[in-house]
Amino acid sequence: MHRWIVCAPCIGVFSIVWTKCRTEPAKFCKAKQEKDLLRAFRARLYSVQEELESEKNKTDDGASAWIEKSKQLETEVEWTKELADRLDRLNQSLTRENQRLKTQFSTQENDREFLVKQLVTVKKDNVSLRTELEGLRQQLDQLRESGQPQQQQNHHHSQSQALFATASASSLPKVHYRDSATSLAMAQRPNTAGVTTLTMASDSDNRYKEIIKRLKRLLEVERRNLQQVRTAYKLELQNHTELEMVIKECVQDIRGEIVHVSQLPLVMPSHSSGSLLGSPQHGRQSERRMSSSERQRLVEKLLEKEQLLNLLTTKADGRERQ
Repeated sequence: MHRWIVCAPCIGVFSIVWTKCRTEPAKFCKAKQEKDLLRAFRARLYSVQEELESEKNKTDDGASAWIEKSKQLETEVEWTKELADRLDRLNQSLTRENQRLKTQFSTQENDREFLVKQLVTVKKDNVSLRTELEGLRQQLDQLRESGQPQQQQNHHHSQSQALFATASASSLPKVHYRDSATSLAMAQRPNTAGVTTLTMASDSDNRYKEIIKRLKRLLEVERRNLQQVRTAYKLELQNHTELEMVIKECVQDIRGEIVHVSQLPLVMPSHSSGSLLGSPQHGRQSERRMSSSERQRLVEKLLEKEQLLNLLTTKADGRERQ
């Protein structure tokens, strides 16, 4: 009993130590597990954060690349628009230039056709004159071979006059004095065959060239005259139209006034109104008086028009100058 009492405190301490020895390892293991879990969680959190940062960087890189690409495309679109505007303006200017060149080409084609036609006519005249010249040369050679110098000279003189008269009539009718001078010069030349043929050939060539030059000058003069006549005709037509309009306006005004006056009531005495209005002589006199008054009013109305007076004065001045 006494031993039990002495050993009781020791047993209590031992029980406490035993319980502590049983509970302390569990707490220690639990704390260690908590530390391990916390360490693993932090490691996982760090890895997740790294993955998130990497994904964020990747998404930022793609967005910036798309933004840069969109800006580049916008600049390319602006440049393309400016280029399209420049090309459009250039196309319009080239279209106008093309139209101008087409009209110029058409006018040049018309002039060329006209000159070709004139050249064909001149060539035809040249061929006909050359054939006539060859015939006359053959006749001249035959006459020279026949041995009649005087008759040959007279015949040569008459045929030369006929040749150059036909040439002047077919090509240029205003150069008869040159024909007579050429025929007289050919008549006064010696009767040598070689010299005559050479001089006639050179004279004919020179004369053809002179005829062509005169035809060209005559064509230019006729064109200028035609242009002047057209402008004068347009001016005359315009003046004539204005004069007709002024006269028609005056006539209509006078007729309107006469109609207005005729519609007014007549104020006459009652005892003489029936006799005067019923008499045919009074009607004829009123008609004659109305026509004369109408003419007088028309003349006065026309003289009041300054435009009519200006047209008449310009017309009279033009005729006096002509």
